[in-house]
Amino acid sequence: MALWDRFKESASQMQTQLVAKKNDLKSGAFR
Repeated sequence: MALWDRFKESASQMQTQLVAKKNDLKSGAFR
């Protein structure tokens, strides 16, 4: 199950990066 755990971890990391990018775009558009 270590492989599944690694997959979940990388998926959550990508999700966090996507959210951060979206927030950056939003704040950049409002500036």
